[in-house]
Amino acid sequence: MSLIESKARSASARAQQTTLLIEINEEHFHTYLASEPQALLSIMRTLSSRIRNDLETMMKDLRQLSIFTHDIRNFLSTLGLAELTIEDSIEMFEGTNSSHKKRDGLEDMEQCQHVVETVRTNLMELLDSSLNHVKKIKTEYVKSKQSILPVIEETIAGLTTHPQLHNKTISILPEGDSLDAVFYPLDIQRVLQNLIINAGYVTESGGQVDVRVTQNNGLLKVSVINKGCGIPEDVQGYLFKDTLTTKKDGNGLGLLSCKGIIEENHQGKLWFETEVGKGTTFHFTLPAH
Repeated sequence: MSLIESKARSASARAQQTTLLIEINEEHFHTYLASEPQALLSIMRTLSSRIRNDLETMMKDLRQLSIFTHDIRNFLSTLGLAELTIEDSIEMFEGTNSSHKKRDGLEDMEQCQHVVETVRTNLMELLDSSLNHVKKIKTEYVKSKQSILPVIEETIAGLTTHPQLHNKTISILPEGDSLDAVFYPLDIQRVLQNLIINAGYVTESGGQVDVRVTQNNGLLKVSVINKGCGIPEDVQGYLFKDTLTTKKDGNGLGLLSCKGIIEENHQGKLWFETEVGKGTTFHFTLPAH
């Protein structure tokens, strides 16, 4: 369709049988349309049919997404039973009943309960938001001024068992007294999760990922630092534009999601600095007021 509009070809057409492809330049194409105006009607019908088919496919995908999201919510609701079981076990470990004795492992059980509860709550909220988006239901995006440190700490606590961070240390490096910003906690947690997991992916076993927090000129800056292999120059330009991934099981959507959350939803900025062989730092800023 590059002859009709000045954009790159979509290259999405597929031949159903052996087809003869004729190449024609733009000037000849326009001359042909001028002499054979009825051909334009045929082209418009073809385009209309193609757009209709694309829309039908999109609607099917959206319906499937709605069903998928609904079913995930049902699965997550069963975690409530797991929370009750953990709560009962904690009471036994605490020795609150005269027949029980306080035992080792209580702290681990309490941490496990907190992680399960937090993950279930966050996922339910995320899925509700996704369903509302699909159904075109507008919901208020509530941001408030608060310290970012508890959000970072909770994010790291929830990642302790992640396979990309096994046998790796995550350190928080706060600089300054007031580290408040205006943000929506769940979405900033999503950004932190993506950046920290990515950093863990390129960090060797026994290595360290640093999360530095600073504030300057009315902006809070969070930096996730790894000492991995760095990002090759030929890849750098694609990071925030395409669904590029270097992971075997990745889809490249993580950084695109992060960029949307920071720059569109929070009017901040997301960028990176890298040096091949020395590591990469991803920075993002949030308004302090």
